[in-house]
Amino acid sequence: GYYSNINSTFENCTICNIDYFDKNYLNSSTQCVSCIDKYNGIDCTSIGSDINNIILYKGFWRINQYSSNILTCPHEEFCIGGNNPNNYCRDGHSGPYCLLCNENYYKW
Repeated sequence: GYYSNINSTFENCTICNIDYFDKNYLNSSTQCVSCIDKYNGIDCTSIGSDINNIILYKGFWRINQYSSNILTCPHEEFCIGGNNPNNYCRDGHSGPYCLLCNENYYKW
């Protein structure tokens, strides 16, 4: 899962390869974790994905950009995905799993 910096005189694992993301983004050591199976709600098709910039698929949600706890939305259409935690929800929705209505919106 590691991508090696081949220009150095020693093996220096700096970024994660495709299908992996760096779970230790805030720490100094790289910890590449497979996106396959456990993290099936995220898109890791780019080299260098980390916990801060992973892209959620539609129908998934997480509490913030540092959380590796990727959750399935009970109403897939409310959770639009992406990599901006302020915009995981479709227009008019907010909160956990995008289940809350924003101001001036209501359930009917």
